[in-house]
Amino acid sequence: MNKIYDALRGLFGHDPANPDAPGPVLVEPGEILFTLPTLADDAPVVEPLTDAPPRHGLVLHEDDWRQLEFLPAAQLPESQRLLRDFKTFEATHREASGWRQAYPRVLSDGIVIPGVAAEAELVAALGATPEPTPLICTSETVLGCLAGGFSVPIGNEVTLYGYTNAAGIAVLGASLGEHADHQCLVKAFCALNARYGVVLVDWCQQRVILGQGKQGLNVWQA
Repeated sequence: MNKIYDALRGLFGHDPANPDAPGPVLVEPGEILFTLPTLADDAPVVEPLTDAPPRHGLVLHEDDWRQLEFLPAAQLPESQRLLRDFKTFEATHREASGWRQAYPRVLSDGIVIPGVAAEAELVAALGATPEPTPLICTSETVLGCLAGGFSVPIGNEVTLYGYTNAAGIAVLGASLGEHADHQCLVKAFCALNARYGVVLVDWCQQRVILGQGKQGLNVWQA
C-alpha cells in the first residue's frame, strides 16, 4: 500500500524520496481529460487473487475492457445506433490531448457464442491454446482476475478474452499489444464470422467489421 501511495504522490508532484521537493500542484477537476473517448458501462467483475499472479497471461487495464469486441449479429443495429450517437458526442467533447468526457456505452446483454461448451468450441475453431483468466488492473494495482473468464492467445501480441455464463460466451473481446500482428485478428474474425455470424466492433475507431467480401473485409463506418 505504501508503494501505491508513494506512486500517487509522485504522480501529483511530490517525491517521497525527497521531502524538500515541491508539494502537490492543485488541478481543477475540469482540466483533467479522459485519454479514451468511450468506456463500457459495465465494469469487469473481478475475483480476488488467491495465489500469486501467473507469470504469463493477459493483464488488461480496466479502461480497455471491451474497446474492441465481437458481438452477435443480432446486436448490430444496436451497436450502429450507439456508434452514431458516440460520433457526435466524441466530436463535441474532444480536446487537443484528450476528451472532457467519455461516452458511456450501455449495451444490452447478448451471447456471442451459445452453448455450455462455447469456450472449448472457440479454442478449437481458432486452433489455439487457452491461458488463465485475465488479470484486471488499474494504473496502480491489480484488482483481481476476471470472474468466469478466459484468455486465448491467437498470435503475436493478440489475445482474445472474455467470460462465460450458463448460456455461453457473454463477452468476447480482443486485446492488441503495441506490436500486434493484426492479420492474426483478421484471420480469427473471418473464422468466427463464418462459423457464428459475429461482427467485430472497434468502438474508439467508430467502425464495425461485418464480414468478408470478394474485395476484402466489409466495414461499416459511423
